[in-house]
Amino acid sequence: MNKSFLYISLLLLLASCTDSHFKVSGNIAGAEGKMVYLTRQGLDKEEICDSARVSADGDFSLKSVRPEAPEFYTLNVDSAEVWLAVDSTERISIEAQLKDMRHCKVTGSEETRQIQQLKNELDANDAAIINSVDHFVKTATPAQRAAGTDSLKQYAYGLISKFKEKEKKTIQKNSQSLVAYYLLFKRSAYGISPFNVSDPADRRYFAIVANAWNHRYPKALRTQQLKEMMGEADQQAGQMSRQQTMQQMDKTGYIDLSLPDRQGQVRTLSSLKGKTILLEFCYLAEFTPDMNKSLIATYNKLKNKNFDIYMVTYDKNYDVWRAKAAQYPWTVVLDAQEASYVTYNITMFPTNFVIGPDGSIVGKDVTLKELETYVLRKKIGAINKENG
Repeated sequence: MNKSFLYISLLLLLASCTDSHFKVSGNIAGAEGKMVYLTRQGLDKEEICDSARVSADGDFSLKSVRPEAPEFYTLNVDSAEVWLAVDSTERISIEAQLKDMRHCKVTGSEETRQIQQLKNELDANDAAIINSVDHFVKTATPAQRAAGTDSLKQYAYGLISKFKEKEKKTIQKNSQSLVAYYLLFKRSAYGISPFNVSDPADRRYFAIVANAWNHRYPKALRTQQLKEMMGEADQQAGQMSRQQTMQQMDKTGYIDLSLPDRQGQVRTLSSLKGKTILLEFCYLAEFTPDMNKSLIATYNKLKNKNFDIYMVTYDKNYDVWRAKAAQYPWTVVLDAQEASYVTYNITMFPTNFVIGPDGSIVGKDVTLKELETYVLRKKIGAINKENG
Protein backbone atom coordinates (compact mmCIF):
# COMPACT_ATOMS: atom_id res chain seq x y z
CA MET A 1 0.00 0.00 0.00
CA ASN A 2 2.78 2.39 0.98
CA LYS A 3 4.67 1.69 -2.25
CA SER A 4 1.51 2.16 -4.33
CA PHE A 5 0.73 5.43 -2.59
CA LEU A 6 4.30 6.66 -3.19
CA TYR A 7 4.12 5.66 -6.85
CA ILE A 8 0.82 7.50 -7.37
CA SER A 9 2.18 10.57 -5.57
CA LEU A 10 5.21 10.64 -7.83
CA LEU A 11 3.00 10.38 -10.92
CA LEU A 12 0.85 13.27 -9.72
CA LEU A 13 3.95 15.34 -9.00
CA LEU A 14 5.35 14.64 -12.44
CA ALA A 15 2.00 15.52 -14.03
CA SER A 16 1.85 18.81 -12.18
CA CYS A 17 5.39 19.64 -13.30
CA THR A 18 4.46 18.84 -16.90
CA ASP A 19 1.33 21.00 -16.71
CA SER A 20 3.38 23.99 -15.56
CA HIS A 21 5.28 24.10 -18.86
CA PHE A 22 4.42 24.69 -22.48
CA LYS A 23 6.24 23.16 -25.43
CA VAL A 24 7.17 24.52 -28.84
CA SER A 25 8.32 21.96 -31.38
CA GLY A 26 8.24 21.23 -35.07
CA ASN A 27 10.36 21.21 -38.18
CA ILE A 28 12.32 23.99 -39.93
CA ALA A 29 13.59 22.93 -43.32
CA GLY A 30 16.93 24.50 -44.17
CA ALA A 31 17.87 25.10 -40.53
CA GLU A 32 19.57 21.74 -39.96
CA GLY A 33 22.39 22.06 -37.41
CA LYS A 34 21.50 25.64 -36.50
CA MET A 35 20.58 26.86 -33.02
CA VAL A 36 16.95 27.73 -32.37
CA TYR A 37 15.90 29.93 -29.42
CA LEU A 38 12.66 30.48 -27.50
CA THR A 39 12.65 34.07 -26.21
CA ARG A 40 10.13 35.72 -23.89
CA GLN A 41 9.25 39.22 -25.12
CA GLY A 42 8.19 40.65 -21.77
CA LEU A 43 7.59 44.27 -20.86
CA ASP A 44 10.07 43.90 -18.01
CA LYS A 45 12.77 42.19 -20.03
CA GLU A 46 13.58 40.05 -23.05
CA GLU A 47 15.03 36.70 -22.03
CA ILE A 48 15.99 33.42 -23.68
CA CYS A 49 13.95 30.65 -22.05
CA ASP A 50 15.34 27.67 -23.93
CA SER A 51 17.56 26.74 -26.86
CA ALA A 52 18.30 23.66 -28.93
CA ARG A 53 20.12 22.60 -32.05
CA VAL A 54 17.95 21.70 -35.02
CA SER A 55 18.41 18.05 -35.94
CA ALA A 56 19.61 16.73 -39.29
CA ASP A 57 15.95 16.15 -40.19
CA GLY A 58 15.01 19.75 -39.30
CA ASP A 59 13.24 18.82 -36.07
CA PHE A 60 13.47 20.84 -32.85
CA SER A 61 11.83 20.91 -29.43
CA LEU A 62 11.78 23.71 -26.83
CA LYS A 63 9.91 24.31 -23.60
CA SER A 64 9.48 26.92 -20.88
CA VAL A 65 7.48 27.62 -17.74
CA ARG A 66 3.98 28.67 -18.63
CA PRO A 67 3.41 32.40 -17.86
CA GLU A 68 0.86 33.48 -15.24
CA ALA A 69 -0.75 35.85 -17.75
CA PRO A 70 -0.77 35.76 -21.57
CA GLU A 71 2.65 36.59 -22.96
CA PHE A 72 4.50 36.99 -26.24
CA TYR A 73 7.43 34.78 -27.18
CA THR A 74 9.52 34.52 -30.33
CA LEU A 75 11.05 31.51 -32.02
CA ASN A 76 14.41 32.67 -33.41
CA VAL A 77 16.73 31.06 -35.95
CA ASP A 78 19.53 33.25 -37.31
CA SER A 79 17.78 36.55 -38.13
CA ALA A 80 14.37 34.93 -38.72
CA GLU A 81 11.69 34.91 -36.05
CA VAL A 82 8.09 33.82 -35.48
CA TRP A 83 5.93 35.55 -32.88
CA LEU A 84 4.09 33.21 -30.51
CA ALA A 85 1.09 33.96 -28.29
CA VAL A 86 1.16 31.81 -25.16
CA ASP A 87 -1.86 31.67 -22.85
CA SER A 88 -3.21 28.32 -21.70
CA THR A 89 -1.50 26.60 -24.63
CA GLU A 90 0.47 23.48 -23.71
CA ARG A 91 1.90 22.63 -27.12
CA ILE A 92 2.57 24.73 -30.22
CA SER A 93 3.77 23.11 -33.44
CA ILE A 94 5.66 24.99 -36.15
CA GLU A 95 6.31 23.75 -39.69
CA ALA A 96 8.44 26.20 -41.67
CA GLN A 97 11.08 26.91 -44.29
CA LEU A 98 14.01 28.91 -42.90
CA LYS A 99 14.03 31.11 -45.98
CA ASP A 100 10.38 32.07 -45.43
CA MET A 101 9.56 31.77 -41.73
CA ARG A 102 6.76 34.33 -41.87
CA HIS A 103 4.61 31.91 -43.86
CA CYS A 104 5.08 29.00 -41.46
CA LYS A 105 2.25 26.64 -40.53
CA VAL A 106 1.13 26.96 -36.91
CA THR A 107 -1.00 24.46 -35.01
CA GLY A 108 -1.95 24.30 -31.34
CA SER A 109 -2.37 28.07 -30.90
CA GLU A 110 -5.10 29.92 -32.76
CA GLU A 111 -3.91 33.26 -31.38
CA THR A 112 -0.41 32.66 -32.76
CA ARG A 113 -1.92 31.86 -36.15
CA GLN A 114 -4.01 35.06 -36.06
CA ILE A 115 -1.04 37.22 -35.08
CA GLN A 116 1.01 35.68 -37.88
CA GLN A 117 -1.78 36.55 -40.33
CA LEU A 118 -2.08 40.12 -39.02
CA LYS A 119 1.67 40.65 -39.17
CA ASN A 120 1.83 39.38 -42.75
CA GLU A 121 -1.03 41.67 -43.74
CA LEU A 122 0.69 44.69 -42.23
CA ASP A 123 3.98 43.67 -43.82
CA ALA A 124 2.23 43.56 -47.20
CA ASN A 125 0.87 47.08 -46.58
CA ASP A 126 4.36 48.22 -45.61
CA ALA A 127 5.80 46.78 -48.82
CA ALA A 128 3.14 48.53 -50.90
CA ILE A 129 3.83 51.85 -49.16
CA ILE A 130 7.60 51.53 -49.51
CA ASN A 131 7.35 50.53 -53.19
CA SER A 132 5.11 53.53 -53.89
CA VAL A 133 7.53 55.89 -52.16
CA ASP A 134 10.56 54.40 -53.95
CA HIS A 135 8.84 54.60 -57.32
CA PHE A 136 7.79 58.18 -56.66
CA VAL A 137 11.29 59.24 -55.58
CA LYS A 138 12.86 57.64 -58.66
CA THR A 139 10.42 58.98 -61.24
CA ALA A 140 9.06 62.28 -59.91
CA THR A 141 10.48 65.64 -60.85
CA PRO A 142 11.42 68.10 -58.06
CA ALA A 143 8.13 69.95 -58.63
CA GLN A 144 6.16 66.69 -58.50
CA ARG A 145 7.91 65.65 -55.30
CA ALA A 146 6.85 68.82 -53.55
CA ALA A 147 3.26 68.38 -54.64
CA GLY A 148 3.04 64.61 -54.23
CA THR A 149 3.94 64.17 -50.57
CA ASP A 150 0.38 64.61 -49.38
CA SER A 151 -0.98 62.06 -51.85
CA LEU A 152 1.58 59.50 -50.67
CA LYS A 153 0.55 60.10 -47.08
CA GLN A 154 -3.09 59.67 -48.04
CA TYR A 155 -2.26 56.40 -49.78
CA ALA A 156 -0.37 55.09 -46.74
CA TYR A 157 -3.05 56.09 -44.27
CA GLY A 158 -5.72 54.70 -46.57
CA LEU A 159 -4.17 51.23 -46.47
CA ILE A 160 -3.83 51.34 -42.68
CA SER A 161 -7.37 52.67 -42.29
CA LYS A 162 -8.83 49.72 -44.21
CA PHE A 163 -6.87 47.31 -42.03
CA LYS A 164 -8.01 49.12 -38.89
CA GLU A 165 -11.71 49.13 -39.74
CA LYS A 166 -11.61 45.38 -40.35
CA GLU A 167 -9.78 44.63 -37.10
CA LYS A 168 -12.02 46.71 -34.82
CA LYS A 169 -14.35 43.72 -34.76
CA THR A 170 -11.46 41.45 -33.73
CA ILE A 171 -10.82 43.62 -30.67
CA GLN A 172 -14.48 43.73 -29.72
CA LYS A 173 -14.94 39.99 -30.20
CA ASN A 174 -11.97 38.79 -28.12
CA SER A 175 -10.76 41.71 -26.01
CA GLN A 176 -8.99 39.48 -23.44
CA SER A 177 -6.68 37.99 -26.05
CA LEU A 178 -3.09 38.73 -26.99
CA VAL A 179 -4.40 39.33 -30.52
CA ALA A 180 -6.39 42.36 -29.32
CA TYR A 181 -3.39 43.63 -27.39
CA TYR A 182 -1.11 43.09 -30.42
CA LEU A 183 -3.42 45.15 -32.63
CA LEU A 184 -3.31 48.13 -30.28
CA PHE A 185 0.48 48.36 -30.27
CA LYS A 186 1.54 47.16 -33.71
CA ARG A 187 3.16 49.84 -35.88
CA SER A 188 3.26 49.93 -39.64
CA ALA A 189 5.69 51.59 -42.06
CA TYR A 190 7.03 55.01 -41.07
CA GLY A 191 5.75 54.52 -37.52
CA ILE A 192 2.06 54.64 -38.46
CA SER A 193 -0.06 53.07 -35.72
CA PRO A 194 -3.45 51.69 -36.79
CA PHE A 195 -4.69 52.41 -33.26
CA ASN A 196 -3.55 55.49 -31.35
CA VAL A 197 -4.49 56.04 -27.71
CA SER A 198 -4.33 59.82 -28.26
CA ASP A 199 -7.06 59.58 -30.91
CA PRO A 200 -10.48 60.02 -29.25
CA ALA A 201 -12.08 57.52 -31.63
CA ASP A 202 -9.41 54.89 -30.90
CA ARG A 203 -9.33 55.35 -27.15
CA ARG A 204 -12.53 53.33 -26.79
CA TYR A 205 -10.73 50.22 -28.11
CA PHE A 206 -7.87 50.69 -25.65
CA ALA A 207 -10.50 50.97 -22.91
CA ILE A 208 -12.21 47.76 -24.05
CA VAL A 209 -8.95 45.79 -23.88
CA ALA A 210 -7.79 47.45 -20.64
CA ASN A 211 -11.08 46.60 -18.90
CA ALA A 212 -11.01 43.01 -20.16
CA TRP A 213 -7.42 42.44 -19.09
CA ASN A 214 -7.99 44.10 -15.73
CA HIS A 215 -10.91 41.78 -15.11
CA ARG A 216 -9.05 38.60 -16.00
CA TYR A 217 -5.37 39.44 -15.35
CA PRO A 218 -5.38 42.30 -12.79
CA LYS A 219 -1.75 41.81 -11.71
CA ALA A 220 -0.19 41.39 -15.17
CA LEU A 221 2.38 43.95 -16.31
CA ARG A 222 0.55 44.43 -19.60
CA THR A 223 -2.65 45.20 -17.66
CA GLN A 224 -0.83 47.85 -15.63
CA GLN A 225 0.61 49.29 -18.84
CA LEU A 226 -2.84 49.59 -20.39
CA LYS A 227 -4.31 51.19 -17.26
CA GLU A 228 -1.49 53.73 -17.05
CA MET A 229 -1.86 54.60 -20.73
CA MET A 230 -5.61 55.04 -20.35
CA GLY A 231 -5.14 57.18 -17.25
CA GLU A 232 -2.70 59.50 -19.01
CA ALA A 233 -4.82 59.67 -22.17
CA ASP A 234 -8.02 60.35 -20.20
CA GLN A 235 -6.28 63.09 -18.24
CA GLN A 236 -5.05 64.76 -21.42
CA ALA A 237 -8.44 64.35 -23.07
CA GLY A 238 -10.15 65.71 -19.99
CA GLN A 239 -7.98 68.81 -20.04
CA MET A 240 -8.61 69.36 -23.74
CA SER A 241 -12.31 68.60 -23.34
CA ARG A 242 -12.66 71.09 -20.50
CA GLN A 243 -10.93 73.79 -22.55
CA GLN A 244 -13.10 73.05 -25.58
CA THR A 245 -16.21 72.89 -23.43
CA MET A 246 -15.51 76.26 -21.83
CA GLN A 247 -14.88 77.86 -25.22
CA GLN A 248 -17.99 76.31 -26.75
CA MET A 249 -20.20 77.02 -23.74
CA ASP A 250 -19.25 80.68 -23.94
CA LYS A 251 -20.79 80.73 -27.41
CA THR A 252 -23.72 78.32 -27.34
CA GLY A 253 -24.13 76.89 -23.82
CA TYR A 254 -23.32 73.39 -25.15
CA ILE A 255 -21.01 71.69 -27.64
CA ASP A 256 -22.56 71.55 -31.09
CA LEU A 257 -22.66 68.29 -33.06
CA SER A 258 -22.92 67.78 -36.84
CA LEU A 259 -23.62 64.17 -37.81
CA PRO A 260 -25.41 62.32 -40.65
CA ASP A 261 -28.90 60.83 -40.33
CA ARG A 262 -30.15 57.68 -42.08
CA GLN A 263 -30.54 59.57 -45.39
CA GLY A 264 -26.96 60.83 -45.15
CA GLN A 265 -28.09 64.38 -44.43
CA VAL A 266 -25.95 66.21 -41.85
CA ARG A 267 -28.08 67.26 -38.88
CA THR A 268 -26.77 69.73 -36.32
CA LEU A 269 -27.70 69.87 -32.67
CA SER A 270 -27.76 73.67 -32.85
CA SER A 271 -30.59 73.53 -35.39
CA LEU A 272 -32.89 72.62 -32.48
CA LYS A 273 -31.84 75.55 -30.30
CA GLY A 274 -34.79 77.37 -28.79
CA LYS A 275 -36.44 74.09 -27.81
CA THR A 276 -35.98 71.85 -24.82
CA ILE A 277 -33.73 69.10 -26.20
CA LEU A 278 -33.13 65.59 -24.93
CA LEU A 279 -29.59 64.80 -26.14
CA GLU A 280 -29.35 61.00 -26.00
CA PHE A 281 -26.18 58.91 -26.51
CA CYS A 282 -26.78 55.20 -27.08
CA TYR A 283 -26.57 52.05 -29.18
CA LEU A 284 -29.91 51.44 -30.89
CA ALA A 285 -29.20 47.71 -30.77
CA GLU A 286 -29.30 47.88 -26.96
CA PHE A 287 -32.72 49.53 -26.75
CA THR A 288 -35.41 47.05 -25.66
CA PRO A 289 -39.00 47.20 -26.99
CA ASP A 290 -40.14 48.55 -23.61
CA MET A 291 -37.53 51.32 -23.70
CA ASN A 292 -38.59 52.22 -27.24
CA LYS A 293 -42.26 52.28 -26.28
CA SER A 294 -41.69 54.49 -23.23
CA LEU A 295 -39.46 56.99 -25.03
CA ILE A 296 -41.80 57.28 -28.02
CA ALA A 297 -44.76 57.80 -25.66
CA THR A 298 -42.88 60.58 -23.86
CA TYR A 299 -41.93 62.20 -27.15
CA ASN A 300 -45.51 62.15 -28.40
CA LYS A 301 -46.66 63.72 -25.14
CA LEU A 302 -44.08 66.54 -25.30
CA LYS A 303 -43.50 67.20 -29.00
CA ASN A 304 -46.05 70.04 -29.10
CA LYS A 305 -44.46 71.67 -26.04
CA ASN A 306 -41.42 73.05 -27.86
CA PHE A 307 -39.54 69.79 -27.26
CA ASP A 308 -37.35 67.59 -29.46
CA ILE A 309 -34.83 64.74 -29.29
CA TYR A 310 -31.36 64.54 -30.83
CA MET A 311 -30.17 60.92 -30.58
CA VAL A 312 -26.48 60.12 -31.18
CA THR A 313 -25.80 56.44 -31.89
CA TYR A 314 -22.68 54.30 -32.32
CA ASP A 315 -24.00 51.06 -33.89
CA LYS A 316 -21.54 49.16 -36.10
CA ASN A 317 -23.94 47.32 -38.43
CA TYR A 318 -25.05 50.13 -40.74
CA ASP A 319 -27.94 48.28 -42.37
CA VAL A 320 -29.42 47.20 -39.03
CA TRP A 321 -28.91 50.71 -37.62
CA ARG A 322 -30.58 52.33 -40.62
CA ALA A 323 -33.64 50.09 -40.26
CA LYS A 324 -33.93 50.79 -36.54
CA ALA A 325 -33.40 54.55 -36.97
CA ALA A 326 -36.43 54.65 -39.28
CA GLN A 327 -38.64 53.65 -36.32
CA TYR A 328 -38.10 56.93 -34.49
CA PRO A 329 -39.91 60.24 -35.25
CA TRP A 330 -37.02 62.43 -34.00
CA THR A 331 -33.47 63.13 -35.21
CA VAL A 332 -31.28 60.02 -35.11
CA VAL A 333 -27.64 60.41 -36.24
CA LEU A 334 -24.70 58.01 -36.49
CA ASP A 335 -21.26 58.86 -35.10
CA ALA A 336 -19.10 56.31 -36.93
CA GLN A 337 -15.87 58.00 -35.78
CA GLU A 338 -17.07 58.12 -32.14
CA ALA A 339 -15.72 61.65 -31.63
CA SER A 340 -18.76 62.75 -29.60
CA TYR A 341 -18.03 59.88 -27.20
CA VAL A 342 -15.03 61.87 -25.93
CA THR A 343 -16.43 65.36 -26.55
CA TYR A 344 -19.24 64.80 -24.04
CA ASN A 345 -17.11 62.57 -21.77
CA ILE A 346 -19.45 59.58 -22.10
CA THR A 347 -18.52 56.69 -19.79
CA MET A 348 -21.56 54.44 -20.22
CA PHE A 349 -24.60 53.94 -22.44
CA PRO A 350 -27.26 55.14 -22.58
CA THR A 351 -26.41 58.63 -21.29
CA ASN A 352 -28.52 61.74 -21.79
CA PHE A 353 -28.38 65.49 -21.28
CA VAL A 354 -31.29 67.94 -21.18
CA ILE A 355 -30.63 71.27 -22.87
CA GLY A 356 -32.95 74.15 -22.03
CA PRO A 357 -34.42 76.54 -24.63
CA ASP A 358 -31.68 79.07 -23.79
CA GLY A 359 -28.98 76.54 -24.66
CA SER A 360 -27.92 75.75 -21.10
CA ILE A 361 -27.48 72.16 -19.94
CA VAL A 362 -30.02 71.69 -17.14
CA GLY A 363 -29.78 67.95 -16.49
CA LYS A 364 -27.88 64.74 -17.07
CA ASP A 365 -29.05 61.10 -16.96
CA VAL A 366 -32.62 62.12 -16.25
CA THR A 367 -35.61 59.80 -16.06
CA LEU A 368 -38.52 60.24 -18.44
CA LYS A 369 -40.67 61.36 -15.51
CA GLU A 370 -38.16 64.07 -14.59
CA LEU A 371 -38.04 65.14 -18.23
CA GLU A 372 -41.83 65.45 -18.44
CA THR A 373 -41.96 67.46 -15.22
CA TYR A 374 -39.39 69.92 -16.52
CA VAL A 375 -40.94 70.37 -19.97
CA LEU A 376 -44.55 70.60 -18.77
CA ARG A 377 -43.97 72.68 -15.64
CA LYS A 378 -40.71 74.44 -16.50
CA LYS A 379 -39.29 73.48 -13.13
CA ILE A 380 -35.54 73.20 -13.50
CA GLY A 381 -35.30 71.82 -9.99
CA ALA A 382 -37.24 68.77 -11.18
CA ILE A 383 -34.07 67.67 -12.92
CA ASN A 384 -31.72 67.21 -10.02
CA LYS A 385 -29.18 64.71 -11.35
CA GLU A 386 -26.74 67.34 -12.54
CA ASN A 387 -27.83 70.93 -13.15
CA GLY A 388 -26.02 72.98 -15.72
